Amino acid sequence: MIDTLRTQRLKYKITQKELAEKVGVSKQYLTMIENGSRPLSEQLKQSLEQAIEELSILKSDCRLDVMIDYVRIHFVRPDRALGKAV
Repeated sequence: MIDTLRTQRLKYKITQKELAEKVGVSKQYLTMIENGSRPLSEQLKQSLEQAIEELSILKSDCRLDVMIDYVRIHFVRPDRALGKAV
């Protein structure tokens, strides 16, 4: 299990520091988990898996560009919203 997390982290070129910051643990603690000297709780395992997934998306080559050509915004005055005349 720990090897799988390390393999996934390395596959997506995520550093220990990035992953540790994302899940809220120290880099040293993450190193101990990966080395097997600290136990891995189910909750932390899930947090690590989710963080790896999120960071892998951010580091992917996939890019989305958006161009907005036209925007129309209409603000309704509160006194007119109720049908009252000014």
